[in-house]
Amino acid sequence: MIRLNLATSPYWLDLPRGVRVRVHPVDDAIEEAAREVAIERALKDPRRPEPAPAEGEDKPVKIDAVTRGLIKSHLTTATAELAIIEWTGVLPVEGNDPAPVDAAQIGQLMRFPDIAKDFRKQYWRPLDQVIAEGNASAAAPDTGSAAV
Repeated sequence: MIRLNLATSPYWLDLPRGVRVRVHPVDDAIEEAAREVAIERALKDPRRPEPAPAEGEDKPVKIDAVTRGLIKSHLTTATAELAIIEWTGVLPVEGNDPAPVDAAQIGQLMRFPDIAKDFRKQYWRPLDQVIAEGNASAAAPDTGSAAV
């Protein structure tokens, strides 16, 4: 059973340092698009180590810790670029007027680890809760019946 309680209208997230962001509701389209962008960016990232030569075509590609970290970082930024539509508490390098909400500025905002981690945690929370609800009534191991 699933409860259809995901938001359908934009809403605000309160982030550290007095930053607030208004976001599109979390959904599958944003998740899938962000994943595609993140993987593409991570594979092109100059911080990524050179992949080891393949020993055999039938062996799976092993992703190193640096590449996994880059994918996670790019996933957060790509999600923010797709989700954030407005903000308060974000200023450009020069001046006191609010920074424009665009991909470059969002990328700069997501370079702050505390902001990025809190954004990721809050933005994906609704889907995480749905998954947790579904797991509560999943089949118990080796019994074929629902867990109690």
